[in-house]
Amino acid sequence: MPTQTKTQTPGLLQIQKILHIAQDQNFKSGEFILKEGEENPYFYIVMQGEVEITKKTSTGQDKIIAHLKSGEFFGEGALSGHIIKPASAKAITDVQLMTFSYDDFNKLIDEAAETGVEFLQSVLGAVTNRLNQTNIKLLALYEINKLMGVFRDDLNNLGKGLVEKLIAITESRDGIMLLKNPFSETYRTIYTTTAEMDKNTFSEFLKDDLKIFAKDGYQYLLVKLKDVGLLVLRRNKGDAHFEDDHLRMIALVAEQAANTIESASRRAADKAKNILHQKKFVL
Repeated sequence: MPTQTKTQTPGLLQIQKILHIAQDQNFKSGEFILKEGEENPYFYIVMQGEVEITKKTSTGQDKIIAHLKSGEFFGEGALSGHIIKPASAKAITDVQLMTFSYDDFNKLIDEAAETGVEFLQSVLGAVTNRLNQTNIKLLALYEINKLMGVFRDDLNNLGKGLVEKLIAITESRDGIMLLKNPFSETYRTIYTTTAEMDKNTFSEFLKDDLKIFAKDGYQYLLVKLKDVGLLVLRRNKGDAHFEDDHLRMIALVAEQAANTIESASRRAADKAKNILHQKKFVL
């Protein structure tokens, strides 16, 4: 049965013990809380709302690396004196934050060392958990990229490998991958883990690129492979919901899979043209 990983963030009791050094900050949806590369000596805990963490790629594009909700934190480098922020943080809803600076935390250590150490240990535990999850994600992406290279012209085995790998990563129950016929606008199954799932199972939900919905006792995650296919994962309705990290990973994998399928289709078309050309030449 799928279980959600709980981040070891500072608990309510620990937060209450440091309230005297903290201050509240409020940001409207869409406002930047901090920007990558700027000097900022503050540590933040999300009390209400949601925050998006982004980092610029080598091409200058913003890539989402985390989505934080109430009880989670960011800017932890400030606790060790690192004030240059490695990423940007933006409010994606109206948010209320609790924040304190490096100097504030040092004063806490001087005044109540046990409280400060206890709080720092909880933060370090959560950071370790994040790193472990990142390592798992990187390994999964490496294995998926390898699949796409090995089976780049074998879409049936590619579909099987992707579905099985994503089921394992997201702790889903079932999965299916379908390809779209560009001429008839219909779908065909290239791999499914159960005969209970086919294109008719979720035909009314095909309009959105990424969709989570419930039907007949199950929760589904449907993601389009651009305009070339669909990937769907399924859990029991009573299981944990699909996590934000899973959604971002699957969206990334879907884009890579779509590119692989498009390339395979072009190679197949070119091969067919060459065969026809050779036959005409022989005739």
